[in-house]
Amino acid sequence: MKYLLCFAFLFPTLCFAGRSISVLKDTAEIKNSTVSIKGYVIIEDGSYTFIDTSSNQFKLRAVTDSAKQALLKLQNLDAISGTATQYDDRTLLLESIDFVGLRRLIGRWTGDSQLVDFQDYTRVRIFSSQSSNHFRYAISPSSGDSWRVFFSTENSVTLGSLLIQGQTAQIDLYDATTGDVSHTIQLQKVKNP
Repeated sequence: MKYLLCFAFLFPTLCFAGRSISVLKDTAEIKNSTVSIKGYVIIEDGSYTFIDTSSNQFKLRAVTDSAKQALLKLQNLDAISGTATQYDDRTLLLESIDFVGLRRLIGRWTGDSQLVDFQDYTRVRIFSSQSSNHFRYAISPSSGDSWRVFFSTENSVTLGSLLIQGQTAQIDLYDATTGDVSHTIQLQKVKNP
């Protein structure tokens, strides 16, 4: 059974602090096979609920350390796609998160003499005094507090890292040949009027 969701939903962002996740180690009673999931998470009192396209709700439990670390970095109503096993009718055992949609990133940001508009979970537009460029982007988990980010056009893909702290963000873009940081972009969230 596959769960597919469009990430084009708009909800207010709610943050819950002090949450913890236990990694499920005993999976001996798992009855179903691995499935691809796409949807969003509700975080309440340290518990995670996954919502699919049909508004079905599943308790979400991490079964790997990497899934646990990725979940801990998410905020309420962030989108995820990944791999899970359906344990029972209401529980998914999360094995990995491949990509995320960070609700707090959506919107306009300023910095480095440019305006960056993250239009949704896959499209970004960058305005400077000389030009306007459209990119596709994807975000995936990374170690620490940052995320991996991929910016693409029809002809190229640029890898970077993204760190969001409150109303500020930093994007480090990497040189494809050396792996060194080639450019750093400091951003400040534009407040809506």
